[in-house]
Amino acid sequence: MNHYFFSYEHPHRHFVDIDFTIETRGKDQVKFQLPSWRPGRYELANFAKNIQKWGAFDENGNQLLHKKTNKDCWIVQTKGCKK
Repeated sequence: MNHYFFSYEHPHRHFVDIDFTIETRGKDQVKFQLPSWRPGRYELANFAKNIQKWGAFDENGNQLLHKKTNKDCWIVQTKGCKK
């Protein structure tokens, strides 16, 4: 099961913190991608440009290798991770 947690601890900074947990289902890598569009608009956008920090961690808090592969997609190496 996936879990998402949104927080807005410092509203004067105009940033939202998002933490999410996913099950890897035994995959060696997982791909994360943001949409390039929004409903009601017929134009492409670059929403990923607004991401300030991004990280991936295993269930023990160890950082996982990850790579941004294009403007809105990341690949995370999840070998041996459950979440």
